[in-house]
Amino acid sequence: MNVLYTDLRRHRRAVVLLLLWSAVDSLPALAGGWCVAKALDEGALAHRPGSAAAWLLALGGAYVLRAVASWITTRHLADVVEPLRDAWLTRIVHAALADGGSDAAVARVAGQAESVRRLTGTLLLSLRDVVLALAAAVIGLAVLAPRLALLTLVCVAAALALLAWQLRPLAAIHRDAVRAGEALAAETGSTVRALRDIAACGAGAQALTRIGAAADRQAALTRALARAGVGRGAAVAVGGHLPVVLMLAAAPSLTSGGTMTAGTLAGAATYLYTQVTPLLRTLAQTAASVGLPLVVTVRHLTGVTGRTAEPVPDAPTPPLPYGQTGLELRDVTFAHGPASEPVIDRLSLSVPPGLHVAVVGPSGIGKSTLADVMAGLTPPDSGEVLLGDRPLGGLAPGTVRRTIGLVPQESYVFDGTLRENLTCLRPDEVSDAELDRSVAALGATALVTRTGGYDARVGDGDLTAAERQLVTLLRLYLSPAPLIILDEATSALDPLAEEQVEQAFARREGSLVVIAHRMSSALRADRVVVLDGIRATQGTHDELVRSVPTYADLAGHWPARVGGDAGAGRSPRPRNSSPIPGT
Repeated sequence: MNVLYTDLRRHRRAVVLLLLWSAVDSLPALAGGWCVAKALDEGALAHRPGSAAAWLLALGGAYVLRAVASWITTRHLADVVEPLRDAWLTRIVHAALADGGSDAAVARVAGQAESVRRLTGTLLLSLRDVVLALAAAVIGLAVLAPRLALLTLVCVAAALALLAWQLRPLAAIHRDAVRAGEALAAETGSTVRALRDIAACGAGAQALTRIGAAADRQAALTRALARAGVGRGAAVAVGGHLPVVLMLAAAPSLTSGGTMTAGTLAGAATYLYTQVTPLLRTLAQTAASVGLPLVVTVRHLTGVTGRTAEPVPDAPTPPLPYGQTGLELRDVTFAHGPASEPVIDRLSLSVPPGLHVAVVGPSGIGKSTLADVMAGLTPPDSGEVLLGDRPLGGLAPGTVRRTIGLVPQESYVFDGTLRENLTCLRPDEVSDAELDRSVAALGATALVTRTGGYDARVGDGDLTAAERQLVTLLRLYLSPAPLIILDEATSALDPLAEEQVEQAFARREGSLVVIAHRMSSALRADRVVVLDGIRATQGTHDELVRSVPTYADLAGHWPARVGGDAGAGRSPRPRNSSPIPGT
């Protein structure tokens, strides 16, 4: 919890403003019983309706102030919880990258960081609505009826002690539930990745049993949490209902003896019925459903991330110099499981600086796996991947990521301006002139015009699939990476747009590897690698047509080629570019 406290201290101005306006929000709780007592004793019972109306109007004014305070505190609450969520996301992403992007790490990014933001916001609202209001009600009751206030304080203290005793076993259940959620995510992720092997081995029932066991454990813990909540009613009864019962039992003697007026009794009842009892009930519910999960989640994340303070972002790592960006695979083998046939089998491939390589083959043959291996995202089972004559795994991750740029099949656009989406890999370095040249080179001028310019806000749902791919391609085109891998990154573009994009990347300084969606990509490449499920063969287009039946079969699906590919210096392009069969 020290981490959460440190984060809140960074935004203490917003926290202080939130508490101050929350105090204003508690005015009805403070003045409610007092105004009721005065309206009765000095107004209605004294036959002075004007005075009674004045006291009730004062109470109404307190509720008006509360409405204003509630509106203002919402803004200050956002100033606290949003930066808090960002800080935790930064920690978790750092830890997830160090963890290799495991499924449990993804679960933390996807759910637990958002839980910290949501629970913290709810807890701060509850502190405002419950704790301050409860304190104000007790203070008001103490001014109105000190003996009843003392009795109420004793009952409330007993209720809080009972609640704290009940929360101890709940903490263990919450902790186990968080771990069970991560275990379920990890089990599901590993099963999804191995679906091909599971189907091939007929192990579907065993895989379903393992996932079912993880899901059943999480469900059992959720039910245990629900059952444990039943005991909270006892705490509410002790702290909220018991003072009311005792006050009503003593009311005849108190009023007849002159110890308490009817107005004071009504005011005390107002405090107990409308403030103390419901607020204590809300406090018990909040402590169990918000406070406790927040404590458990923060402690769990602190232990996982191993950080007690805001992580300092790494300084931008420069890519390797252009002459040291040659990529080489030496006898690389990779299989999706120990019992599976390798999808890459003893592949040796050299991509020197400036070379344009295309990888072709039927769908599911391992092209995207090869892209992941080349990018350093998936380590091979055997063999070596070298970047600039150095093992890829031995280089700093920042150096690898700044040297090799991978555009995956799925395009990602985040909420922000178009400029922020395009320049996020080189923030504050890309001029409008460079943006204009890059947009023109990739044929994205219409996209920029339609969205409203570089400073227009865009989101994933605002763009078509082709436009999302163009944004992602432009992002990598503007990046410092000298080695670009396009993993079917142009599948949503039409053939002419795809050709323009690939030729723009080919003219860009550096190397280009294209996982081909259409055979025309192979015709534009300096070298072609064919994956056919048996072996990987490489050569030029003409060599492979003559020597590799799989490649000849793929190329034979094209109409006769006509004309030449002007300026490309490579084999002519088919008149109509269609997808490779099976992709």
